[in-house]
Amino acid sequence: MKFFKLFNPFKIRHLELSNRIVMPAMHLNLAKNGFVDKKLIDFYVERAKGGAGL
Repeated sequence: MKFFKLFNPFKIRHLELSNRIVMPAMHLNLAKNGFVDKKLIDFYVERAKGGAGL
């Protein structure tokens, strides 16, 4: 596998991550008037299910 390290767990000092996949901070325009709603929660739930390490 060409990118085998991408999917292996690793440690940064005391932080252990399940893989090297990172989801960056981004503006999603899903918070109505600055408040969290179901669409935004659903978005993050799906990202967590996808298995991003950080």
